[in-house]
Amino acid sequence: ERSSDLGILPGHQIRRMRARRGMMPSCTSSVIRAMTDPWFLVAGPRAGLRQVEAWSGYPLQFAGQRRFPWAEQMARQLQTALSELALSPAETLVGVYLPTDASPCDAENRLFVNPAECIPKGVTSLRFERGAGPPPPPPVPISTVEGHVYYCRYRPGGTWESWEPAELLARWRRVPRLLSDDGSCRPVWLAIKTAAAAGRIETFDSAVQDGTPFGLRIVVHATGQGPRSATAVSENVIDGAVAAFHARASNPALIASALAPRMPVISQTGLEELVAADPPRPLSSASPFIVKGTYIQISPCDERCYAGDVEIRPGCTRTPGGTERRAICPEETDRITLTDRMLPRK
Repeated sequence: ERSSDLGILPGHQIRRMRARRGMMPSCTSSVIRAMTDPWFLVAGPRAGLRQVEAWSGYPLQFAGQRRFPWAEQMARQLQTALSELALSPAETLVGVYLPTDASPCDAENRLFVNPAECIPKGVTSLRFERGAGPPPPPPVPISTVEGHVYYCRYRPGGTWESWEPAELLARWRRVPRLLSDDGSCRPVWLAIKTAAAAGRIETFDSAVQDGTPFGLRIVVHATGQGPRSATAVSENVIDGAVAAFHARASNPALIASALAPRMPVISQTGLEELVAADPPRPLSSASPFIVKGTYIQISPCDERCYAGDVEIRPGCTRTPGGTERRAICPEETDRITLTDRMLPRK
């Protein structure tokens, strides 16, 4: 089992964000890696430009769930191109997602989770955003499945290009995680909900309206046992944090009954109180829980997460007696950032 602390970056704060003005990506990479198939193209890096670009006629899906044979070829070529970025351990891998399709989607998944096997090993810091404006045109036309082009760009380092923080919405300091990493977002949800119940989440504004985009920054403070890969934990820590800011459920007893076998560190009564409690600051008026019999799923509004950072930092220790803990551990430079509206960036 991995053990770590989890933190929010930077400034342990939630803020509104504004869109940058005039931030349009440019297609500058000239090394074309894929035209053996007309459905996708991967370009870069090249001398003097550590950047990889990828265009496709359909979103790259999870390994094992890809609809088209060409998607596997695209993944292999993307893996080769990203490996040639030669990232150092101190560098952040930055991804920008720019589709012509305006449909809601999880930008972090599209950039880092779906192509997980393509991301270089040992990446401890990643940054993602769903950019503003249309994508740059591919150097060579590609075919599309449903009339849309899906564009991803990767580079080492740099800030968000399209968004910036605005008004502060919420912040918190150390929030211990008592539930061991179980491969889901439940431990992070439990950590934040428990902290909120203890009055450890400070808020500064009213509820965000449904449909409002937001962003976040998260730090995972790792022990010697890990985790060591930001892409391995990013989805679960983001989903757990976002889910904790959903509205309370109308059927807390049912949800607590389904959660209890998966959360042995807290009583069913305690779980029911957390599920029924108002969130520290609602991002969504809907509950994040989907229950079907004994099956339960946490489904947060992560498609509205337009920008974010996930970083792993070493130095966390185990609690006395070897109990595994993870915590939301913001420091002075740590924050979670939420947007209430998207305005042109200055």
